[in-house]
Amino acid sequence: MPGPVPVLEALKSELRFLQGGGYRLSTRQSWRAKYVFEDSPTCPNSGNVEHLRECADCVLINFVPEQWRGHASPCRMIPLNDAGMTVEYLYGDGTPAQLQESVGQWLKKKIGELEAKQAEAA
Repeated sequence: MPGPVPVLEALKSELRFLQGGGYRLSTRQSWRAKYVFEDSPTCPNSGNVEHLRECADCVLINFVPEQWRGHASPCRMIPLNDAGMTVEYLYGDGTPAQLQESVGQWLKKKIGELEAKQAEAA
């Protein structure tokens, strides 16, 4: 099994997936919308129903507030903005466009922060 994916690379991959339309409805599974983070290559369980891994193995777990890490889908509880809006909140009270916009902004912000830290360390 390959080693863990560095967080910065995982976030960049997630942003490319989002911008490339990765969360659009597929013709194979048109019966449900894709779940943000859970149906992306970032998720250690994406496409793997036989050997499920713990969410603690996911690079996104460090962005989940401690009190939500035991949630059935902890990545849904990542605060996407200063108001604390989460994927879970937007599933209920937002539109797919608002969800994708919020996730995209969050990814860009986190990528920028991590790149700045790398630059400082260099």
